[in-house]
Amino acid sequence: REVEQRQAEEAEAKKQAERAARRKAEKEKADKEDALRLQRQKDAEEDAMLREERRKRRQQEEAARKQREALRRQEDEQRRQERERQEKKRRAEEEAKRAEEERQREELRLAEELRLAEELRRRLEARVETEEEARRREEVQKEERRKRAEQRRREIKEKAERAKKAAAAGLPPSAAAAAAAAALAREAAPAEVQVTVAVLGHQGSGKSTLVGALMLATGAINERDLMKRRKDLERFPCEELQREDGLRSPGGAELTLLDVPGGRRCLPQAVQAAAEADIALLVVSAKGRELEAALREASGTSALAEQLRVAKGLGARRLLVAVSKMEEASWAQDRFNDVASALAPVLTNAGFNQAAAVFVPVDGLSNQLDARKATWHSGGSLLHCLDEATKGCADARSGALQVLLFESLTTAKGLRVRGRVEQGVLQPGQRWNLAPGNASLGIEVLQTATRQPMPLQEAKGGQNVEIQLSGNLPDWPSTAGATGHAWRGSVLHEADSLQVSDYVKAKMEVIEMPRPLTAGFKAVLHVHAATVEAEVEKILDAFDWSTGVTTEKPKVVKAGQRLTVMLRLSREVPLCASPDSRLGMLMLRLEETTVAIGHVLEVK
Repeated sequence: REVEQRQAEEAEAKKQAERAARRKAEKEKADKEDALRLQRQKDAEEDAMLREERRKRRQQEEAARKQREALRRQEDEQRRQERERQEKKRRAEEEAKRAEEERQREELRLAEELRLAEELRRRLEARVETEEEARRREEVQKEERRKRAEQRRREIKEKAERAKKAAAAGLPPSAAAAAAAAALAREAAPAEVQVTVAVLGHQGSGKSTLVGALMLATGAINERDLMKRRKDLERFPCEELQREDGLRSPGGAELTLLDVPGGRRCLPQAVQAAAEADIALLVVSAKGRELEAALREASGTSALAEQLRVAKGLGARRLLVAVSKMEEASWAQDRFNDVASALAPVLTNAGFNQAAAVFVPVDGLSNQLDARKATWHSGGSLLHCLDEATKGCADARSGALQVLLFESLTTAKGLRVRGRVEQGVLQPGQRWNLAPGNASLGIEVLQTATRQPMPLQEAKGGQNVEIQLSGNLPDWPSTAGATGHAWRGSVLHEADSLQVSDYVKAKMEVIEMPRPLTAGFKAVLHVHAATVEAEVEKILDAFDWSTGVTTEKPKVVKAGQRLTVMLRLSREVPLCASPDSRLGMLMLRLEETTVAIGHVLEVK
């Protein structure tokens, strides 16, 4: 029993030990679970704290990002506002500059109009006469002209008689008598062609001397009058356009010479002469290096080159080159060839065909126009060349009447205008339309526009005329600025023979560009005898002569290209869309430089 009791006690103790071990294991397990739960709770709290920190950090970063974006947007807005302020300032400055330029142009225009108005007023005051005074003055002038004409006829007849007697006696007639006989024969026949010649040239080339020699050779004056004329020119050099009429060429053409003074400041006179001329007679000096010096002007393009461009741009159909002062060059062929070579690039640049230009050696001071001393020259005399040049001038003079007007003259008998019949036939008693506008005016008096006016029953193409008009005459000045109408540049015409517009499509040859020529380019435009301001609204295409390539709507234009452009004019002018008509001739000029020449393609 003791053993059993001990075994029972041991079993009980063992059970108690197992129970204690289980309780201990359970307690350890519970402690572990509590520790694990606490650790998890602690980890969860730490995770929550980390998430909260990350959330706060994200919030801070987002706030900082938003703040940076707000600052960037604010800076962008400030920069945009600054750019807008700068752009507004620039635009305001440009507007102010344009307004100032416009104001200056307006002031210049007003000053020019005031000057012209004052000049017109002075002319009117100088010409205001009573009808009786005018009648007496005209009678005195007619009597003086009659006496001069009678004296000249007697001299010519005497010389002609001497030539006939010398011929009957088998003696050679003198040159003066032969010229007088030829002049008498020419005067007996009516002129078949009337031609206006613009005499151009550099300063000192001998233009006026050559004009005097031409007048002597054609019998317009005698040797005594020639000497008097040359002395007057030496004492009182003239810077105005001189008109000499009444000359007859050997072929019977009636010539009017427009002696243009040389020099850059006389270019307006060259423009005036070119608007009336059929032929350009260029006079250059063979003496020393006068021509080369004239072509090397310090101010840029020479006045000689500008004269040639003006003549080509406004309708001169022929070009003659008189190489003067050959006596001082000993009539040397080498010097003559040097002059021709020096002029070659100038003629080409101005648009003249060098092969078609006729060169003639002359000496105006010794009245040698026949080039007899130039035995190497086979081209004929200057008068012969003028005769040849006049033959093609009458080709484009048929058609509906067009009379281009140049100036108005206030006389005791009323308003008279001087113009030139471009084509058709003009007769007294007719009524024609005046452009611009549509006034119907009558032809009261028709006479020659010469120093000795003669009444005409009709005037044909090429003839310079003076007309007394009747009807509702517009109150225009003789010349005006770019915006106002004037008699100069207006046209008497048959209905529907031309158009009046301020917008044209034109073909232009670019010669020189003082500044880039793009859309918006503004310059002075000479349209036949009218002068306006013009803006190049569009450049439709450009043909490059060097490459043969045509570029549509070019952005860059250079000299030597042919452009098709749309031009907006400052006022309406009479126009004719024909390359052969003077009323379609155009010339763009800027800063005393000819930019481009061309003709009207279409009148809009």
